[in-house]
Amino acid sequence: MILIQSWQEAAKAAFAIRQKVFIEEQGVPEDLELDEFDPLATHALAFQKSECIGTGRLVPLKDKCGQIGRMAVLPDYRNTGVGRALLEQLIEHARSLGIQSLVLHSQVVAIPFYEKHGFRVQGDIYDEAGIPHRNMILLLPKLNSVQMPTTPTPYLHRVCYSDTDAAGFVYHGRYLEIFERSRAEWLYQHDLSPTKLVNEFGILLPVRELTMNFYKPGRLDDLLYIDQVIEHRGRTQVAVKQTASRMIHEGNADDLQIIASALLHIVCVDTTTLKPKAIPDWLFID
Repeated sequence: MILIQSWQEAAKAAFAIRQKVFIEEQGVPEDLELDEFDPLATHALAFQKSECIGTGRLVPLKDKCGQIGRMAVLPDYRNTGVGRALLEQLIEHARSLGIQSLVLHSQVVAIPFYEKHGFRVQGDIYDEAGIPHRNMILLLPKLNSVQMPTTPTPYLHRVCYSDTDAAGFVYHGRYLEIFERSRAEWLYQHDLSPTKLVNEFGILLPVRELTMNFYKPGRLDDLLYIDQVIEHRGRTQVAVKQTASRMIHEGNADDLQIIASALLHIVCVDTTTLKPKAIPDWLFID
């Protein structure tokens, strides 16, 4: 069970956890552990029955920003999902307050934990209380905007000979390549690219599963209009529906005939571990 409380309510239990983890276990001086931000923060407390086993806090800052910190879980309860539950509760609480970005000072050993929840590193490693740290940030779009918008400038594809089979119809496998080009173009229009996602953010977006439907044949010289929307978004994957429509009268985007569609389940994967990781919220900011 996770409770969100004021410092007045949480002080006794939260400090007991922080004392065991930071002061006794990690050697942080007590005068650095308690600070002037505790009374201003909201605190998350994790309970196992009546025992408090973990804590964290959210400090509101200027410009719709917040800072997460003092994340601590008792040794016997680490790697059991307690830290994840605390962090997710703090993130959701930040959303409810209208906070649009979160920062934190992560111990270097904890960086992979925060990256799984969409945080990304900023700047160099520095020392804080004798422990190597690095700054991290998470952008939070408004709750009603956590959707992938349709392509700002629609992706258009002119059918040529290489797209067609012997009968002059678009070969069914070509739609997969056309859809992939459309997704790549969406990234470019948002100042992203597959290479940038790998090199700067350490993520891949492979297709895990797809289903396709064919309604009408595409033909040589057709102008295809490709659209895409998010059907569902989970923590580590999204379901994207892409549609290929024939533009019956060129220049009139309202005069379209759907000829094929695909529903793709795309997973966010860490480039180092090749394991699923949380999809960054900033990927969905329009």
